[in-house]
Amino acid sequence: MELVLIILPVFIIFFIGFIGQKFIGFDIKSISTAALYLMSPFLAFRTFYTNALTMEYFYIVLFCLILAFILLIITWVT
Repeated sequence: MELVLIILPVFIIFFIGFIGQKFIGFDIKSISTAALYLMSPFLAFRTFYTNALTMEYFYIVLFCLILAFILLIITWVT
């Protein structure tokens, strides 16, 4: 459940950007740049500041690294 509370704000920002693009016609380049370089670090800082780091986060990072490595090997082989 904690993982959903961590990732949910990021998806909400992307959803607002998607709705804004469809109905208002936002400039995609400036919104994506702002979301990537300005909003994401604030969300990450807030998330790590309000949640205690546990071994679960280590396992998530380890899983992501192993998955990326496996995908890299599969891509290289094919």
